Amino acid sequence: MTPHHREVAPALSDTPDYSGFLFAQVWTEPSGMTLSVVSALARLNLDPSREAVRLATMPRAAAAIILSKAIANLPNPPPAVDVSGTAARLIKLLPDLSATVRLAAAASAPRAWRQWRMILSRRWQLWLILVLAGCVVYLWIASGSVDWEAAESVGVPAAGLQTMPLADSGGIAPQANRPATPRQ
Repeated sequence: MTPHHREVAPALSDTPDYSGFLFAQVWTEPSGMTLSVVSALARLNLDPSREAVRLATMPRAAAAIILSKAIANLPNPPPAVDVSGTAARLIKLLPDLSATVRLAAAASAPRAWRQWRMILSRRWQLWLILVLAGCVVYLWIASGSVDWEAAESVGVPAAGLQTMPLADSGGIAPQANRPATPRQ
């Protein structure tokens, strides 16, 4: 469960009544039977209760568009069905939870931003330390203050650290205090 869902779950725990929406008539079938929203959503392999909650948490216009597309996908519709009008009529039967979801999301936003800000500030500090340490090491090596003979006595081969001169182009030459030993 994401933090957003934990904030929204208490608002939805009161479980508003969706029965007016779920058992409302979509249309009358050619056989004379009425098609309810529950049956229509089940024909589309959708969970009616989940779909009702999902539509209730959306803005009314968006929910009407989604429901009209679902109704349009139903098999064997009557010939004179106003799909968008039917969807708008059915959406009016849903409880309006879109404001509740927006309020819960807005309440959780400052806390989430603080958490991200803390994580990013720690990463920023780590990268700053690594970059500064790299600069210090680079300047230390570039200044020629490294005693390569002492480094070799500790086990660091000087030949492995030696820069290779470029062919007659005035390129990088080995530093004066670094011994030039051939590789073995």
